[in-house]
Amino acid sequence: MERAGRCGLVVETHPGYVAEVAEIAAHPEYRGQDVVELAQRIIERLANSTQLLPIHVARARRVWDLDGQQSKKVWHCLARFGRTW
Repeated sequence: MERAGRCGLVVETHPGYVAEVAEIAAHPEYRGQDVVELAQRIIERLANSTQLLPIHVARARRVWDLDGQQSKKVWHCLARFGRTW
């Protein structure tokens, strides 16, 4: 970021998103019931809470060799129904 500043570029950061599994599950029409179930499975197996974080989606993609479209749709749910933390 220091180099970017020296070049006159502004670097902005975002704190990230967190979403409760119940909030994602309440909106199966957004990306589909299969995506809700995938989000629930990610939370159950990779998170030690009821919250989905971006790192959980990334781990699931890497560890389970998920289809890129499916993980992208889970990310969409996280961004749409989550909140910054």
